[in-house]
Parts: sequence; C-alpha cells; structure tokens
Amino acid sequence: MCGNKYKDQERLKEDCPIKLRRELYRVDEIEIEPSRRQVKISGKNIVLSPKEYDLLLYFIENKEQILSRDQILDAVWGEDYEGYDRAVDTYIKKLRASLGSASYHIETVIKSGYIWKNKA
Repeated sequence: MCGNKYKDQERLKEDCPIKLRRELYRVDEIEIEPSRRQVKISGKNIVLSPKEYDLLLYFIENKEQILSRDQILDAVWGEDYEGYDRAVDTYIKKLRASLGSASYHIETVIKSGYIWKNKA
C-alpha cells in the first residue's frame, strides 16, 4: 500500500495511484481529501464521477503546466487506453460543469491541450 513508506516523492509518484499521493489539497476555494475522495468548493461538498475526480487531481498536481490530451490520457486513463483522445474533452466538459463557479481554473490552450490556473 502507498503512503508514508515513501520518502522519495518521485518514487511515490511512480508507484502510487493519483488518489493516494497526499492527505489534503487546498487550491483557492477547492479542497480535496483523497483518503475519502471528497471534494469541497467554498466549503460545500460536490459529487464527481471517479474519472472526473482523477482528472481534477491530475490537474492540481500539475497546475500551471500545459497538459496535452495524450499526457492526460496516459495519466488518468492509463497508457493502455485504446479509446479516442476526445474522451478527455468530454470529461473536462463534465468536470467544468461539476466545478461550477470554480471551473475558471481549467483553461483550453488551443492546439496544445489544457492548463490549470490558480487565482492571479
């Protein structure tokens, strides 16, 4: 099992699923508690599908970086995913809807992918 046994963060990233890397994330008005797969926006619980949740964590762990569809697919769906890369677009649309007023964090970068931006 993942958790405190890894002192080396890179080794942790290689061996642990996204959802077990940290105990708590706080980004602006968003709070994520991975051990409970719980997400709050401005103190209110929101419900995400498992894929939306994994996508949100991947964005937060890679904030301020442009992420291509292929990078997102490999990290969230797995390298052996054989579907269409437009699945990313579909789930980003769903995630934006679920995030409501916090959806401004996810920006489209034309011909490149997506980026998570924190408040300025």
